[in-house]
Amino acid sequence: MLKKFQSKSIAWILIGAFLLFGSPYLVQAQARDTGSISGTIFAKDGTSPYPGAVVTVKDVSTNQVYKSVPTDSRGGFIIDGLPKGVYVFGVSTSEGDFNSDSLIGVEAGKTAKISIALTVFDEKTAPVAQDVYEDQSKDGEALVGRVISFNTVTKMATVFMLRGFVRTKDRIHVKGNETDFFQDLEVLMLEESKVEQVFAGQTALMQFKYNAVPNDLVYVICKKGGFPLFLFPLGIAAIVAGAGAIITTTTEEEQEVSAFRKK
Repeated sequence: MLKKFQSKSIAWILIGAFLLFGSPYLVQAQARDTGSISGTIFAKDGTSPYPGAVVTVKDVSTNQVYKSVPTDSRGGFIIDGLPKGVYVFGVSTSEGDFNSDSLIGVEAGKTAKISIALTVFDEKTAPVAQDVYEDQSKDGEALVGRVISFNTVTKMATVFMLRGFVRTKDRIHVKGNETDFFQDLEVLMLEESKVEQVFAGQTALMQFKYNAVPNDLVYVICKKGGFPLFLFPLGIAAIVAGAGAIITTTTEEEQEVSAFRKK
């Protein structure tokens, strides 16, 4: 009986020793297998810290969501224990939510350090943003315009904006009966002047990489599966600086596949 009791005691002692001394090694092993995102949230000016904001990140492969605690008085935040991967992010504040316009790559054993500025939509963008984000959340792309005419020499397309908005650097999908291509929008014009964005009801000039024909449709697509986190965002959470963060750039083929993975 005594031997049996002694055996049990030794077993419990061994278990206790493992938990006491082995746990740190397990924690260290976990830390090596995961990464972190840390940084600072600023107001639109990019210099004024934004306390009390919560950063949400979502793994684009698994859809697993992680959140930070509210930012401190200096606007600082950190999210630990993130599996290696690519993340879309957003920021929630007492004023409203902000969707990201970039993706963040996380590497095991490393911390991606970023600075984020929160920019509220202007009066023109706010009313039409919902249509774009709602469609992108559901289908990966949002219809915004229709080609009226196309110049095969300059590759400039005259596009009537049916709904929503489009900005330079947006990734677009031009599709018709015989047309089907993707590109980043580099040249956007209104009345012979370059602009940063156009809205529903306007007729714009867009330079395409490939030929198009009248009645082709123009869509704005998400970046590599980065479906928006919020359907009713107050504005954009833009990365203004990054050290160690992989602000992802992908090939056309990768974006084509991921943008339509829900179809």
